[in-house]
Amino acid sequence: MGATDIERLITFPIELANSNIPGLHEIRSFSRFGLSLVTIVFEDNIDVYWARQQVAERLNQVKDEIPNGIGNISLAPVTTGLGEIYQYTVRAKEGYEKKYTAMELRTIQDWMVRRQLLGVKGVADVSSFGGKLKQYEIAVKPNVLQSHNITINEIFDALEKNNQNTGGDYIEKRTNCFIYQK
Repeated sequence: MGATDIERLITFPIELANSNIPGLHEIRSFSRFGLSLVTIVFEDNIDVYWARQQVAERLNQVKDEIPNGIGNISLAPVTTGLGEIYQYTVRAKEGYEKKYTAMELRTIQDWMVRRQLLGVKGVADVSSFGGKLKQYEIAVKPNVLQSHNITINEIFDALEKNNQNTGGDYIEKRTNCFIYQK
């Protein structure tokens, strides 16, 4: 969803639900394509775990107002205002701008940069936004399935088996295969 819809359907209801918590100092938010981030700052004398409980209760109430399939609401790890957010962008080096698409840059962010940053001491979380998420779509043609005597359940089963995480294994050497190296 675009930033306007994210703001209207997610960010605003969360802000409204949390706007009257005692000891609240400030609520800040931003809505981007596919992301809503709401930061709630409390007075220094407020117990952080009491505040988290208050916010969690209100998030639980507001999640029923958010339309199904848009996303999940979650409470981030405990942080202070001093170490709150550092924003950066992942861009192609000058002269290589046309080499990487927005989807490839987002994939680099999610699978390389984010994972490395999470290994840095003191980094609680890294949230990605922007770019385009890589997605795979299976477009089923019912008449073609029927002509091959394949059911939709067989398609689901094959996809489920194909997407399992498994541990390491041995590579079998086949005599009728050749490996070509560049």
